[in-house]
Amino acid sequence: YNGFGYSILGEIIVKITDKSLEENYAEKIFNPLGMNNSGSYFNTKLVEKIAYGYQQNWENNFIPPVFFAKTNTTLGGGGLYSTTEDLLKWHNALQNNTLLPDELMKIYFGHHFQFSDNDGYCYGNYYDSLKINEKKSLGIYSHGGSLPGNSSLIFRVPESNQCIILLTNGGMGHEQFLYTIATEIMNILYNEEFHMPKLSLVYPLIYTAFFADIDVMNKQYFFLKENAPDAYVFE
Repeated sequence: YNGFGYSILGEIIVKITDKSLEENYAEKIFNPLGMNNSGSYFNTKLVEKIAYGYQQNWENNFIPPVFFAKTNTTLGGGGLYSTTEDLLKWHNALQNNTLLPDELMKIYFGHHFQFSDNDGYCYGNYYDSLKINEKKSLGIYSHGGSLPGNSSLIFRVPESNQCIILLTNGGMGHEQFLYTIATEIMNILYNEEFHMPKLSLVYPLIYTAFFADIDVMNKQYFFLKENAPDAYVFE
């Protein structure tokens, strides 16, 4: 899995269908499922009521994010907007087999790459086993996404028809944090002990290193360790 691979896949779809990827999304997914508040986002396109993202700098002040130019060549790997309500429609379509025929559903959710005994990668879905207690484990299909100022996660449990959708415009690279929130929500649903989730430092530090430099990232790490020791995972 990598974002560039999905950009290439998007170009293949354009070549085969002789239509833009934006048109394919609308015709094949958004319109049939009634996802009326979902679409492709470009810097030149006006999207009413869109929530802009904000990126937190290492001194804990919020600043506007860096906007990437989005073109057709990058759309396959990102550039979509949606809402929790629309993404629930996506979950219901997968859950009720109303989007794809059975043979394609099996391919879509096939375990094509194994990381370990309990987790791996399908097509556009990570899967792993979530241990609720000594007697119960659940099969989880999930995927996160991130652009400057925004992070997202869809977390699905097909066997029990449960779906957790988390969207935030408070920073890039918080997918692991959102996944931790989702697992703690599952603990609540199954009356298990709840723990306050902590933010992962990995992706925020990478973001800082990418848009600033290593020295700034180093300062950010020690600033947060001194000023927010209970909010982040420092191991």
